[in-house]
Amino acid sequence: LLAPLAALHAAEPPATFCNPLPIPNYPIGFAARNVTNGEPDAREGWLLGHREQFRELADPLVLWHDGKWYLYPSGDMAWVSSDRGATWQHQPLNVREIGYPPTIVRHRSRFLLGNNSATFYASASPLGPFEKIGDLKLKPGGEVPPLMGKMLFSDDDGRLFLYFGVSEKAGIWGVELDAADPTKPLAPPVRLIAFNPKERPWEAHGEWNQNPNKSWLETAWMLKRNGRYYLTYSAAGTQYRTYAMGCFVG
Repeated sequence: LLAPLAALHAAEPPATFCNPLPIPNYPIGFAARNVTNGEPDAREGWLLGHREQFRELADPLVLWHDGKWYLYPSGDMAWVSSDRGATWQHQPLNVREIGYPPTIVRHRSRFLLGNNSATFYASASPLGPFEKIGDLKLKPGGEVPPLMGKMLFSDDDGRLFLYFGVSEKAGIWGVELDAADPTKPLAPPVRLIAFNPKERPWEAHGEWNQNPNKSWLETAWMLKRNGRYYLTYSAAGTQYRTYAMGCFVG
């Protein structure tokens, strides 16, 4: 009985595979949580001025350009694959401490790079060197959440948009930026996806989505295909097994 089963499974193509990335010159990690030394910052338990060496490749973003994949995780680094992901070569970036999470887009004749801060960078190459072009002239406040979890989207008509939101209840927001100067919003941001656990129970916080009073709507990502727009996002917290993705279509 075992021999036929072994032969059957041997004939099946693998569903998944592991392809570890080489990580030379791995940078020191960012401010760490939940360590015993140092004074915790009451906002989120982050330790101000405290740094840990740890291996982390959070929030990976991939960009297809000129027959190559470019991969950017959180941190001062990038990887390039010219054989469709079989092998990757490490490429350091000149912009240090890019932070969480990276967003990069090819817009017109240059590549725009950003992260959780308000600062934008630009380069003629996906690997830089990147130069600071300025800070986004948009002040969060009221219902508008902090400018975290940003994603830049360059439409095929030359317009430029920014999507953002990492908060308990504020939802996912979007704003059109000046295509020639990404630091300038063309109008106030608008809420695109509201936290709504009544209609979407999977957004509620907790291991069993048991807390409908808060969540973490985050990681907005815009895709366009065949004239339709697909705005994806995640909820309700990375620490829970209920963490999942949703998608709105327009």
